[in-house]
Amino acid sequence: MSLWENLDNLEIAAQNVSQGINALEAMALGLGQAQDHYAGGLNALYVYLCEADREVHKHLDSCRSEL
Repeated sequence: MSLWENLDNLEIAAQNVSQGINALEAMALGLGQAQDHYAGGLNALYVYLCEADREVHKHLDSCRSEL
């Protein structure tokens, strides 16, 4: 498998993770509106994972631009 193919596969996996993070955001927002006591923790997890997701995509873009 070539480096480009590996990057394409990594991009697909990263996109799947991004979709999971988006679902986590929706759950955190719903819990917040329901005033559930877990809302703050779930929102903190969402914020942490969202930032990590941005970093992953930034580095993927950087790898692609180097090729």
